[in-house]
Amino acid sequence: MKTFKNIILILFLVIILAFIGWKLLSQWQASRQGENNEKNGDKAPIAAQFTDKIVYSTAGQINIKDLEDDCLERNGIFNECGSPCGPEADFCAEICAPVCELPAPDNNIPADEVKLTNYTDTEIGFSLDYPDNMQVEKNENQVVFTLWGPTQGVNTEFFDGISFTVKHAAYDQARSLEEVAREEIEEVLLIGEITAPLSSVTLDQKNGYTYSVQSAGSYTIILLPSNTKNFFMVSYSAPDPTNQGFNIIAEQMINSFTITSAGVDKTELKPVNNNQSKGTATRSFDGENFSHAVTAELNNPAEDKFYEGWLVKEDNTFFSTGKLEKKNGQYELNYQIFGNRAEYNLVVITEETAKEGLDNKPETHILEGKFNN
Repeated sequence: MKTFKNIILILFLVIILAFIGWKLLSQWQASRQGENNEKNGDKAPIAAQFTDKIVYSTAGQINIKDLEDDCLERNGIFNECGSPCGPEADFCAEICAPVCELPAPDNNIPADEVKLTNYTDTEIGFSLDYPDNMQVEKNENQVVFTLWGPTQGVNTEFFDGISFTVKHAAYDQARSLEEVAREEIEEVLLIGEITAPLSSVTLDQKNGYTYSVQSAGSYTIILLPSNTKNFFMVSYSAPDPTNQGFNIIAEQMINSFTITSAGVDKTELKPVNNNQSKGTATRSFDGENFSHAVTAELNNPAEDKFYEGWLVKEDNTFFSTGKLEKKNGQYELNYQIFGNRAEYNLVVITEETAKEGLDNKPETHILEGKFNN
């Protein structure tokens, strides 16, 4: 029984000391709030001010009605018996203090009013628009855009903000982009789950694939062909528990995504046997169609001759890409076929006999060039 009385006595002393300490703190803080008190004529003296509330001083004579009026002007909610402690306090005595509970700041800027700026990476080969308050980090072949929301914590699963990553990667030409996507999904299933199945998507006029995953956060993944041997992987997450409009901003970033010239392979065509001809060749693959073009400066052939293009593999397997036609003083060729033909990395321009036509028999080599695989 005696022990119980001692405990009660100790608790009573702790409360008394806490109350005395708070009164002294209130008086000290009230002296530091002279400017604020002058503004409201000392009718609502402030003891402490935090982001979420104002604690009024109880030193001297106060009028509760004056405190209520002051809180109303601040668009707050008056509480005659609130806590005097701030949100970061480690310890707080359970005593009453008049407080004005302030509304949360309105950080919810309409998505269409968010200022976007352009990011262009000529090395990796893409551009997009993003909010200028995002953090941007580049690491070799990928760029990460990050914007933390107001409740996001450090070293935790991503649950508030925007995480947007663009990665440029190579893949085996023997596999299709769909096969690459399915292999990525198999890796995800080792540590997470698929929340939206693999499906087709078109972005920047490129045909690719998309799916969604749950793994240390919820992410949407998009795979797009870059050229004949590379692809882009775009992954983004925009959880928005406080309604900041993050999902709309992420969609704006996705819709502005553009693959630049780095997505096209290019090579010079050099003359054979020291003739004065020269040219350039390009190739690209959009996930479905292989495109190839040639522009060359060539002498006009004899009346019974014409120029023909060819693509050749390392094992000397080849196929014709058709006749070159003269346009604006240059000879041009544009070729497209379904499916990737990146393994045919040697470009040859020949002079052919007109009467033989397109007989699939290369004759005199005029120009040659090679794409890097």
